[in-house]
Amino acid sequence: MKKLFTSFAVLALMAGSFGTSWAHSEEELAQRAEQLERAQELRQQYEAERQEQLERAREIREEMASEMEERRVQMRAELEERLTERAQNRAEQVAKRLNQVNDNVTDAMLNHLSALENALDALVSRIDRLDETSKADLASTITAADDAYARIASARDAVLAQKEKVYTVEIDSIEGAGEAFRAVAQELKEDLRALVADELRPSRDAVRVVFSELKAAIQSAREELEQNEDEDEE
Repeated sequence: MKKLFTSFAVLALMAGSFGTSWAHSEEELAQRAEQLERAQELRQQYEAERQEQLERAREIREEMASEMEERRVQMRAELEERLTERAQNRAEQVAKRLNQVNDNVTDAMLNHLSALENALDALVSRIDRLDETSKADLASTITAADDAYARIASARDAVLAQKEKVYTVEIDSIEGAGEAFRAVAQELKEDLRALVADELRPSRDAVRVVFSELKAAIQSAREELEQNEDEDEE
């Protein structure tokens, strides 16, 4: 992530080197203004969604505390007739530990998605700060940013759904307790891995696409400027 933000700083220096010396037709300026307005709308739209999702995460934490206590009481009642006190305590401890792991990891995932969204906001802000007379074609950058915002929002929904999940250990005998513990732990592991593969990585890659598109647009504009300067000198 540090490398990504370092790249943003370098990109900012590159973009800053462009001046306001280019002139465009009224049609080009109108298109540029429309792109800038679209970037602003994107930020406002997804900021509102992000705040709603973060508020939902806080509500989930409170609901989970009550739900986990209810599950604990229910589990103890079901086990009392079949297992010793030691086995009951062990099953409860494992379930509590697994649910705590799930809560901690999904919190980290939400923080990661917020960091990605902040990085995306910074990229879109570069569009606002570019001079309106710049020849950089930002249409593909806006499209990529729109896709990236949507992917991050989808990923956050998936993480919140995972956060709501409560894991319980069901055992019929002391002898089968170990296998039951391992099965639930494996289920949690696979659920979290699926989130990384299906949601977090695509979101990260989508932000990288925006960075690449913006960099390419600025580079193309620079090369065109240099070419025009060479032609003027001839």
